[in-house]
Amino acid sequence: MYEAITGSPLFPLDEISYMEAVAKWKRGSLAYKPTGYREIDELILECLKPNPSERSSAVRVKQALSAMLAPRKV
Repeated sequence: MYEAITGSPLFPLDEISYMEAVAKWKRGSLAYKPTGYREIDELILECLKPNPSERSSAVRVKQALSAMLAPRKV
């Protein structure tokens, strides 16, 4: 989702090895660059939590994205 939204990889595997990227992710030291949209950044960060039980479910992601894309009443 991050790469689809930003156009750049979260894990720059041309700069570091896969094992280094995974280690950084598990330590919580990824170089996450915010998209500029608070709701999307929060959702992406929920999906990137190293502990699978703390990540958002696919249903939660779908609901959140649907809510973000729904027309807003003014």
